[in-house]
Amino acid sequence: MHKIIKHALRGCDTVVELGCGFGVVLAQLIRSGHRAHGVDIFEPYLNYVPTVAPDATYECIDVRDWCQAQSNRSWDAVAMIDFIEHVPKDDGIAIIRHAQRIANRTVYIETPKGYLPQTAEMAEHIATPGVPDMLNVYQEHICGWSVVELEALGFTCTVAHKQRLSVTNDQAYDRVYATWIR
Repeated sequence: MHKIIKHALRGCDTVVELGCGFGVVLAQLIRSGHRAHGVDIFEPYLNYVPTVAPDATYECIDVRDWCQAQSNRSWDAVAMIDFIEHVPKDDGIAIIRHAQRIANRTVYIETPKGYLPQTAEMAEHIATPGVPDMLNVYQEHICGWSVVELEALGFTCTVAHKQRLSVTNDQAYDRVYATWIR
């Protein structure tokens, strides 16, 4: 787990990951001592969560619907790792606002800086041990996020330069780590 997310989630017991996919981050959260819950719309990915993160809980629902149903300050932290670029910008802003309402302590986001093209076909071969390749239409990147946009929503941002992403043929890109603290 990256040191920035470890620092952002320090002192948090319950963490929900929006767009949790196979549960790789959920497993890391549990290993770091958090009680982790995942939300994702793509059931074929969620079928692997019991193997990848056996101590995590999870549910298959659209993140937008899940957020609207949550009570204020019902989770210590809300994490969105490589998620908000997969929804339209207006939906992303609404989800972030809901996350800020739901979080008792912090909201943490990791996303490419700016728009990074990715089709569902490019993401079909995401390498996760024990998980076969599968096409997920929700893996397409719909929008990009800038530091200025996230800061306007109350986040403190750090940018990591020249990260590598295998689904984009190892193309280097900048990555934003954004933290909002209540």
